[in-house]
Amino acid sequence: MSAHDDNEVRERMIRFIKTHYAKTLGKDIELLDQPGGLEILHRKYCSRAGKNE
Repeated sequence: MSAHDDNEVRERMIRFIKTHYAKTLGKDIELLDQPGGLEILHRKYCSRAGKNE
């Protein structure tokens, strides 16, 4: 996959999350507008899920 394809997939993921999970994420949805926001959001919620197991 090329860098262009990676960026396109990343943008589609962000749009999907913003569209379908805005209410669930609340203000955290704004993290997606920051550089590396997808990774920040992933770390925040994946680490939170791991602590509850």
